[in-house]
Amino acid sequence: MYLVRELEGAGASFAAKKVLCQSAEQLEGAHAEVAAMERFHHPNLLELLAHETVREGRGGRAVVYFLTPAYLEGSLVDFVERVKAGVGGRAGEGGGPGGPCRIPADQVLRIFLQVCDGLRCMHEHDPPFAHRDIKPHNVLVRGAGGPGGWARPGEGAVEAVLMDFGSVREARRTVSSRLEALRLQEEAEAHCTAAYRAPELFDVPSECTVDEKVDIWSLGCCLYYLLRGESPFEYALGSTGGSIALAVLSGKYSWDGPGLCDSGGAEEGALRGLVDACLSQDPTARPSVQELARRCRALLDDDRTGPEDGRDAPSPAPEEVATEPGQRV
Repeated sequence: MYLVRELEGAGASFAAKKVLCQSAEQLEGAHAEVAAMERFHHPNLLELLAHETVREGRGGRAVVYFLTPAYLEGSLVDFVERVKAGVGGRAGEGGGPGGPCRIPADQVLRIFLQVCDGLRCMHEHDPPFAHRDIKPHNVLVRGAGGPGGWARPGEGAVEAVLMDFGSVREARRTVSSRLEALRLQEEAEAHCTAAYRAPELFDVPSECTVDEKVDIWSLGCCLYYLLRGESPFEYALGSTGGSIALAVLSGKYSWDGPGLCDSGGAEEGALRGLVDACLSQDPTARPSVQELARRCRALLDDDRTGPEDGRDAPSPAPEEVATEPGQRV
């Protein structure tokens, strides 16, 4: 990946990705990524401005170039690491150089909602498509906050875009044999990051249909990451003989200890409820991306209206969330 600047005009910055293709299969994969980026157009999906395939070197090796807008603030991982380091924050929120600050709940919701909106474009396509590798590394942000402090509602647009479309596939995949199940597992191992991969992709049944609900699981992991600073299943890496696959298949994760989000009471319960709903072991019990977006907007509306004239706002009714045995809420 390169940061490039136009030589004429305003001298705008862009990101250029160079994909070296050592085989026909790799070239096919790069062209599939180009096709996916050209298929979907949404403000919260990374835009493909230009692309080109050339032959380089003595052997005529294929190279595919992608030109996209540059997001100089980086990914959600960079954003969270700045939070952990204490870079940014509103007055009274704590934090500072060498110490963690807290992410306002409205900031978490606005970032997460934009990822949902971008994904909705893919899930509502005919036929539906799934991203299959949603993770903090694949969400770019702009205006999310830094040394100047957090962006308040209405003070500037926080932008979040989903990127990396090399894993995109048609969402609904019917498996009718053990061989097909193993092929799907191998494909998931190659394209889906383990800590954000849905359980049905770790152990694919011989007869099943895998659909876009794999992305909902990954969204839940990303929201947990924004709230806690790590994937819900990364704790397994710190255990002797630990396995992310076993942790995911068990469905166990913890809300113990301090988090990164500045929320409390009903608001904190609602955010945890979103995560718990996404991380249902039963794909059919997970909400659709449309339902997730609706719930996020409702929480943002509640946050904007808030208490008035010193009167307490009514607490939202507790939501019923399906949980698996042993799962903490």
